[in-house]
Amino acid sequence: MTVPRRIPDPETPDPVIDCRLAGYLSHLTHERRLAAHTVENYTRDVRDLLRLAGKAPLESLGVHDLRRFVARLHGGGLGGRSIARKLSAWRSLFNYLARDYGLKVNPAAGLKAPKSPKRLPASLTPDDTARLLDGDAGDDPVAVRDKALFELIYSSGLRLAEAAGLDPV
Repeated sequence: MTVPRRIPDPETPDPVIDCRLAGYLSHLTHERRLAAHTVENYTRDVRDLLRLAGKAPLESLGVHDLRRFVARLHGGGLGGRSIARKLSAWRSLFNYLARDYGLKVNPAAGLKAPKSPKRLPASLTPDDTARLLDGDAGDDPVAVRDKALFELIYSSGLRLAEAAGLDPV
């Protein structure tokens, strides 16, 4: 597993920041034993934090700054799940800085990502539904039961959980 020794970012030439971030990446890899892919994502997320912060030191960032960063990311089209991962990386970074470098406050501690839209479940096409309901059940009692259950679910609009919870009479 290859782990970057430092976060390569031309906007952060400060060797103190480089040293702290290298320690953070080592912490993620060796202490928390995160997967290499996760470490790469957290590296990118911390790089985004540094880019958004500009020349402001991490110790000077407050909750209002991070909220502004989140709003900028969300306004730029980034989804709720991606922002949630960024916030997780930022929280983890500030926790590390508090533990090893005496940072007093974690400005990312109470922040929540914007909600992601809920996806609708996939549905059958009309042709698939017709094939399911028009099939011949034959003499097999289980197939007859299944066909009756499919027709009940389709005709009444039951959800699967509701159909599974029905009591046989």
